[in-house]
Amino acid sequence: MKHAYLKELQSRLLGSVTDDPNALEHFSTDQSIFQATPSAIVYPQNTADVRKTVQFSAERAASGRPLPLVPRGRGSDQGGGAVGEGLQIVFPAHMGK
Repeated sequence: MKHAYLKELQSRLLGSVTDDPNALEHFSTDQSIFQATPSAIVYPQNTADVRKTVQFSAERAASGRPLPLVPRGRGSDQGGGAVGEGLQIVFPAHMGK
């Protein structure tokens, strides 16, 4: 991971965090015409991981370093709701129920 803050987030989670260029490219689009490359992808293992990711984002925002969160399901949205800059939280990987 090229950013230290991603390593810090990874250390808090059971799930995984990646900024692999192939993953970023894959998750930069959905079924819409919109495209936005996320700064990283979070694959939460459970609801605790989701809470910790939200807390991490809030801590960064409070310190003047905002990191937006973009929730993502299967990417079938046609209005661009599944894409955005910041941390993209991909739920179907481990929380698909």
